[in-house]
Amino acid sequence: MVNKDSEKGQYASPEGSHYWEYLTTFCCTIIMLCIGNVVGWNSPSLGKLLAPDSPITLTASDASTMAAAVSMGHTFAPPLTMVMIDRLGRKMSLVITGVPLIICWGLIIVANHVYILSAARFIGGFSLGLGFCICPIYLGEVVSPKLRGSMGMLISIMFNSGVLFMMLVVPYVTIKASAGLCMGLVIVFLVCFSFMPESPYFLVMVGRDEEAEAVLEKLRGKTDVSEELELIKLTLTQRGRSLEESDTASGKRASSTPRKLDALRQICTVRGNRKALFIILIFVCSHHFGGFITITIYGHVVFTAMGVPIDSHICTTIVALLQSVSTVVATFLIDRLGRKPLLAVSGTISGICLVVISGYFYAMEYMDIDVSDYVMIPFSAVIVLVVAANSGVMPIQNVILSEIFDTDIKAVATCIFGVISGIISIITVKYYLMMATSWGFGQSVPFIICAIATWLCTGLLMWILPETRGKTFLQIQKDLNA
Repeated sequence: MVNKDSEKGQYASPEGSHYWEYLTTFCCTIIMLCIGNVVGWNSPSLGKLLAPDSPITLTASDASTMAAAVSMGHTFAPPLTMVMIDRLGRKMSLVITGVPLIICWGLIIVANHVYILSAARFIGGFSLGLGFCICPIYLGEVVSPKLRGSMGMLISIMFNSGVLFMMLVVPYVTIKASAGLCMGLVIVFLVCFSFMPESPYFLVMVGRDEEAEAVLEKLRGKTDVSEELELIKLTLTQRGRSLEESDTASGKRASSTPRKLDALRQICTVRGNRKALFIILIFVCSHHFGGFITITIYGHVVFTAMGVPIDSHICTTIVALLQSVSTVVATFLIDRLGRKPLLAVSGTISGICLVVISGYFYAMEYMDIDVSDYVMIPFSAVIVLVVAANSGVMPIQNVILSEIFDTDIKAVATCIFGVISGIISIITVKYYLMMATSWGFGQSVPFIICAIATWLCTGLLMWILPETRGKTFLQIQKDLNA
């Protein structure tokens, strides 16, 4: 007798296959590679733009403003995300994320003034804000619970690979050529991702249950996905009673696109939602005040101030390479050890490294001690910091963002997350140079502030964050509301 699987001729076994989950994850996260290009472009390009023979005149003030322009763009993007993901869908929203990147690199190709460069960076930051909000949501909804941790880590892997690509390429090609290469990668994303499926959660939200079932069959590689489909429906019905009553009274389906004001009210009034938002905002503070972003953006400044006897370009390339390698290693650990153990180890070690770096600069700047013989100690601390941060705190934020918010409030919650993240990013990008040079505090003060912030955030997260490894969205919401 011919069974249903063999009739369809698509699936090899009733256990299914993860092929489409892997493929969808890879194609989706190409956009994070492109966003990594935006962030990684800054450090090696500044070396060229600040050189005497630069085709565009750039002062130190212009350089910091251009770096901050990315964060400003990041801040303005999330409100648009809030509208797009529940109206246009997760897939189309990610496709739209690629459009500003095309404009960004196009402007850099034709740029002849710092204002055009700053505008391009602002637009690139806009895509960054969209991508970091939408990509975790999409992946969290298409990947099965047992793979969600490792697949979610690919966001950080691809982002770091984009940064590394810039460190390796930009020093050896012209500014325009590097922009052209990056534009080509965006086009590759748009072509590849156009063949990927929409989120089954979104399809159920808008009443397209048959399409959702077909998508689940493709993603899971099997024809019997009724249990998961019912779980998705059950998850989506866990919204406020007022929403259910108003939808019923108006004759609308309960899973229609949630009203943003109602979603905001749910964030403020529902214990689990408030807790989820607080958790992700702690991650934001840890992310931006953890010192790692400072080293990524101003690596050449930090290594020059240390007096490291290695070319600053080589140092920043080493940092970018370690970013990618350590995140790959963390991918194999996050679903084996869990989120919280990795977070605890990462935060503790990162704080220690920041104290070592701060102590070195303090001895140099405030005690007038010749520390040149010990320069490899803070340099090694930077290396360990990069590995520790990218093995825990940094990538886990993206995984948690994909897991922790109730489906009904994801759009509004990620908007709040994105805006606050952008604002804090602007502060950290600007405050480092201002504190270290303009205000005369030197390099030690910013790094000791980062150490305190890292330990404080890690302690708070260990106290309030539930372990999400292998759990469904429904189970996670129960833990948050407990």
